Amino acid sequence: MVLGPGGKKLLKTYARVGAVGIELALSTVLGLLGGQWLDGRFDTTPFLTILGLLLGLTAGFRSLVRTARHASSSNADRGDSAGPPSDDEPKHDG
Repeated sequence: MVLGPGGKKLLKTYARVGAVGIELALSTVLGLLGGQWLDGRFDTTPFLTILGLLLGLTAGFRSLVRTARHASSSNADRGDSAGPPSDDEPKHDG
């Protein structure tokens, strides 16, 4: 196989990370539009619009955090370190 033993898992992780922006935008827009629709139906402008927007943002950021944790655990499984070297690790200058 071209991708190697961990290639499929890595490819799935990259696809999930790439979809996060779309999920964040879509959940925000759907929350906003749903809130506007409910405001029009129950004549409560702007309260349900604001509530829908906040719920959409919360759902989007929850997805973002969940994906970041998943990607972080995938990197830890492979032994990658995403951050700067710690004091215990030697620092390499260019």
